[in-house]
Amino acid sequence: RAAHVLVVNKPAGIAVQPTPARYRGTLYDALQRLLAAERGGRWQPSIGMVQRLDRDTSGVMIFSIHPAAHGALTRAFHERQVEKHYLALVGGCVEPGEGRFCSQLARRRANNLTVSVDHGGRYAETHYRVRQWLPEATLVDVSPLTGRTHQIRAHFAEAGYPLLGDTTYGGRKELNGQLFSR
Repeated sequence: RAAHVLVVNKPAGIAVQPTPARYRGTLYDALQRLLAAERGGRWQPSIGMVQRLDRDTSGVMIFSIHPAAHGALTRAFHERQVEKHYLALVGGCVEPGEGRFCSQLARRRANNLTVSVDHGGRYAETHYRVRQWLPEATLVDVSPLTGRTHQIRAHFAEAGYPLLGDTTYGGRKELNGQLFSR
């Protein structure tokens, strides 16, 4: 039922899920407070996260707000019945048309970066389509089939096309006089 699902347009700069060090200020915390306030504080909402976005990523997120909806949403994402699309501006000129990246991704403990590894990682697949070429950059429509941490960032950086503004993965903060904050 639609009443059991909440769709949110998450802005960049907000963490989605609580951690042991941070609960307040997360999207999860804000949704709990909002839903409880709507019911006069008499309801402890059951919020289920079926997807996550990086703190600095903006985009639409779907949450279950009733246990009856959580299983179906989780299955839909797990069975890849949901298509996820992101627009990314990457440095360099990506070959025309479409492409994909497939690798095993793992987090490096030393610097907390996600990288492709020969073994010991988790399978990650990212599809993309070139939308527009700009001087020294390309706008791509990206569709990750899997949902690994920093998957899009890692795949494009490893291919030599880091996301503009993503200095963690080698992206330029400035291009042709234009600043990119993320």
